[in-house]
Amino acid sequence: MSYGGTLSGEHGDGQARAELLPKQFGEEIVDAFREFKRIWDPDWKMNPGKIVDAYRLDENLKLGADYNPWRPPVKFSYSDTATSRTRPSAASASASAGSRTGRT
Repeated sequence: MSYGGTLSGEHGDGQARAELLPKQFGEEIVDAFREFKRIWDPDWKMNPGKIVDAYRLDENLKLGADYNPWRPPVKFSYSDTATSRTRPSAASASASAGSRTGRT
């Protein structure tokens, strides 16, 4: 938002981003959303708890906050590959390019 963008641009983000709507639109507009909802849905039957007065981001999660799925054992670890890779020197890159073109 600090760059002038929005928090979301996808359809169906209502519940996932509802807690952040006051940051994007301001409390006055969110209150207008709430009033609009109250007018058209006075019994709170259409999508209750969506967009306005929604759950917090970390609340009512489908699998729960403590969800920890089984992770199968793996033979390879890629966790340190970014730090262990080195860039080829200019000389080796040039020799490599020469061998691909048939020049040495």
